[in-house]
Amino acid sequence: MFGLVLSGGGLRGAVHVGFLSVLDNAGIKPDLIVGSSAGSIAAALYASDVAAIFQAEEIKTKDLPSPFKLDWRLLFVPCSLLRHILGKFFGLPKGLFSGTHFEWALRQFISIENFQHLKVPIAVVTCDITNGMPVVFTSLRPVVNTADIIFTSSGTVVEAVRASSSIPGLFAPKKIGNRLLVDGGVVNNCPADIARYLGATKVVAVDLGFSVKEEHPPDNAVEILLQSTEIMGQRVSDLITAKYADLTLRPDTGEVSLIDLAEIPRLYKLGRRLAEDNLPAIKRLFAGK
Repeated sequence: MFGLVLSGGGLRGAVHVGFLSVLDNAGIKPDLIVGSSAGSIAAALYASDVAAIFQAEEIKTKDLPSPFKLDWRLLFVPCSLLRHILGKFFGLPKGLFSGTHFEWALRQFISIENFQHLKVPIAVVTCDITNGMPVVFTSLRPVVNTADIIFTSSGTVVEAVRASSSIPGLFAPKKIGNRLLVDGGVVNNCPADIARYLGATKVVAVDLGFSVKEEHPPDNAVEILLQSTEIMGQRVSDLITAKYADLTLRPDTGEVSLIDLAEIPRLYKLGRRLAEDNLPAIKRLFAGK
């Protein structure tokens, strides 16, 4: 069973889309995709068979998307921010965003509600902010029982992805059932262990890491919060991938801020190159060699 793991990383999640497009064109179909935060968005889009995104040879760079015309690239920037990003002025938020606009945008692309009906099984990692417990949404049953992770198939795909992408302090947690859920990267940003627990015998992980900002240090509260969270989670990701992934790919994305929409075409192409450069190794792993 071949498992693909896609880490969180904000806008840099566009790398995952390019990566998946090359695998798809090469006929390499994961038996399971596990995603956290931005990785969950890419996993859900792929498993929902949004074919046009993954069959494109390139992402056009000519125009930034209009706020009146929905574009899949905007899913990697929670849509509650678009009024600031695409408007005349950009300022720090005065309070928590509800996440309802982002959830609405997800529904425009992900029409499949139940995890059981996706073309490829996926697992979406979230964190219960009340007790710190990882909560994983998937249609699969774990083959390894662990008391410190909750596996569930309740809730819709969109709800789970919205929860997995809810950055604490910036977006309101998503309530599903009696759980209050936030970004999966809080507990497990590159969840290779989850792939193993769900039965994957071969695991490839794409770990976006954190964006090094030596030339342009974070200069506002939002960027500092995001950068701090990513740095704290990176050591955990390194330990998990070292133990549970057969192959871990770490693309050098360079500096990418929360609002660098113009970087998405470059990141998409970077994801394609990452897959193309590592395709022989992935094929050997996929063939069980």
